Amino acid sequence: MMVSEITIANAKAVASQLDKALVAGASIRLETARWTACDMAGMSVLIAAFRTAQLRKARLQVTLEDTSPVPAILAQSALTDDQLKRDPDGVWVDIIPC
Repeated sequence: MMVSEITIANAKAVASQLDKALVAGASIRLETARWTACDMAGMSVLIAAFRTAQLRKARLQVTLEDTSPVPAILAQSALTDDQLKRDPDGVWVDIIPC
């Protein structure tokens, strides 16, 4: 799935795309290195998508490259380390909804 940003301007459209793609058994990885923006609306979309993936037994990963705006938004969010399942190298994250 190709996404260059998730902001309030495109949040509904991206949420719809993710909802359609997250079918049972699906594995989706959002590469964020080239993203230009991710605001709190985008973070809301990602959290909802992780919840959908969990309910549908699908997998959603979001990469955390230094060039991406996603790590900064994660830092501003109220998500705890218990909710963020990072790979050993810190390259991607699964968000575990509470």
